[in-house]
Amino acid sequence: MLAVLLLTPATAAARCTGGLVNTLGSTGDDGCGGIYPAVGSAVAVAAALAVAAGHAAFSYARGGTNGKVGTGAKTGIDPTPESIAHGTVRMEDHPGFAAETARVKAMGFTIVAVESDPSVAIRRFVGLKGETLRTDLEFRLRPGMRYLDLEHELGHIGQLFDPNRFPDGPPPSEIVTPTRNSPLGYKRAFNQSGVLTINQNAVLEYHNRLQELLWLSERGVPPDVMREHLAGAGDWLDRYRKATSGRQGNRTIAWQRRHFGDLQDLEQRVRSMRARLRP
Repeated sequence: MLAVLLLTPATAAARCTGGLVNTLGSTGDDGCGGIYPAVGSAVAVAAALAVAAGHAAFSYARGGTNGKVGTGAKTGIDPTPESIAHGTVRMEDHPGFAAETARVKAMGFTIVAVESDPSVAIRRFVGLKGETLRTDLEFRLRPGMRYLDLEHELGHIGQLFDPNRFPDGPPPSEIVTPTRNSPLGYKRAFNQSGVLTINQNAVLEYHNRLQELLWLSERGVPPDVMREHLAGAGDWLDRYRKATSGRQGNRTIAWQRRHFGDLQDLEQRVRSMRARLRP
């Protein structure tokens, strides 16, 4: 993720509840974009709408220009059958935590504990002629965060390391050259060709958010959790629309079709869930 966004509670509520009554993918700015997934039952959906209208949703998507793709995260709760099933439990207390982190390590990632938001970093080291020297992979996790936030980051790894999407390997989040004059041991390379752009990141994140909505809806997560993710998906829908509009948007659309040709199908699946829940 390459930019920072913070929604105020009032703004999030207005955009999210507005989007819920519109259609995903419409030409207007419909907030959550009409994303209206199943959350276990029509009662849960009604509850989500009622709470959203009354109390708003406060969510944020976090990133930066320091070579990482990630999102905001919340602290997990104590393990119960429900919190484990929904993914709201602390990640370390989820029965799938050990297997997932072992799988990521086997892929070559170093797991790094951070106090900031979780993220995925793909740092490519190049030589003077631009040749690749090595690639460092970091999976940055905040201890105690929710398991579903771990799953969000795993979703990014799944996107970037899918050989059908990127047959030449995952695009780096930064390209650096080794140097002795930096405490990090490297500096930003002059040529950043191939690094994910802000517009490409909007496609990546929106796609991941749609996937997330689908599996969250299948779990029947609590209304507040679904409301949080509805706001986040609508937020990235706005960014996606901006990234694919105008003269420069044609390049982003071509990139999206080449690497994320299933995005429209994901949107349709979310629309179908919405239609099934209409009275």
